[in-house]
Amino acid sequence: MFEKTIENLSKDLIANTQEIIRIPSVHSESNNPTEPFGKNASKALEYILNLGESLGFRTKNIDGYCRIY
Repeated sequence: MFEKTIENLSKDLIANTQEIIRIPSVHSESNNPTEPFGKNASKALEYILNLGESLGFRTKNIDGYCRIY
């Protein structure tokens, strides 16, 4: 059953993985307290938070840190 679920979701899994890889989320210095790891890391965080929400998780951005539950 698990394999069938993965097979059905494989296109989305591949597309989401490609999208997060495209974001150059290497740590960079930032003076913005809401982006403690830099602008691109914040973009990656927002992408992951939005993806988590679309999958039914509750998410929260706490000062540039992720919380998914």
